Amino acid sequence: MKLSTAYKKSIGTKEAGRVTMLIVTILFCAALLACFCYYQNNALQVSRIRLTSAKIKDEVSIVHLSDLHGKSFGRSNELLIRMVADLDPNFIVYTGDLISSRRDMDKSVQTLNRLANEAPVYYIPGNHEYRFVLRDVLYEKLGQAGIKLLRNQTESICINETSLTILGLDYQALEPLDKEKLLGDLAKADSYNIVLDHFPENFPDLAADGIDLVLAGHAHGGQFILPLIGGVFAPGQGFDPRYYSGRYSLESSDMIVSRGLGNSAFPLRLFNRPEIVFISLVPET
Repeated sequence: MKLSTAYKKSIGTKEAGRVTMLIVTILFCAALLACFCYYQNNALQVSRIRLTSAKIKDEVSIVHLSDLHGKSFGRSNELLIRMVADLDPNFIVYTGDLISSRRDMDKSVQTLNRLANEAPVYYIPGNHEYRFVLRDVLYEKLGQAGIKLLRNQTESICINETSLTILGLDYQALEPLDKEKLLGDLAKADSYNIVLDHFPENFPDLAADGIDLVLAGHAHGGQFILPLIGGVFAPGQGFDPRYYSGRYSLESSDMIVSRGLGNSAFPLRLFNRPEIVFISLVPET
């Protein structure tokens, strides 16, 4: 039996409609996925962590930033700077990987310079600075911008009645004996001591030295944070990293690992938004 021309056209129209609907659905899902990925990589999140210690006499507030990798949040990093300013910290620490390439340098230095207008900024280099051919120029620019560069150096500060000592580790210029002396002297101090270390995998060694608080980055939050699994991969720790985000405790020491702000080799984060860490140190009650 021959099909009528009208019936053939009807079938063709229905098929064309199905194909069009499929294409629209695919494009819609792709647009949703693109929006989700953009949000995951650009929507800054403030994580608040509260720690107590007998060494703390008055509350001290710290903003912890890490791993910007030259990224911008708003024009000239306006959003990042405004969010940090709204937190009104006593001081800011930056735990490495400010840049990924030469083109990032001036923009990133300017960001820290503007943050230093809000509160003192203590900075240590990370592995990306170690292999940056213009790192000495970078360090000079940071110094000129008023950033306190700690390369195996300590800084003692007093906030109200609370004394703190901050040690910044630069493993590129650190000898093992120097490290042991620095950590030994720090642990003996009566003040609350903080170690800035780009690499969180060093925490067990630092905890054995009796450090009160370690602040680290580098892990990028494990890149993907999956339900029931956690962080998937971190440089220096591989798959299923132990230290990738948030607070960890070992013996009498605490460590807080920033998920960081930007990306380096892998350009995508999932369930792992860029992070500003706000730390409150309060007296024991």
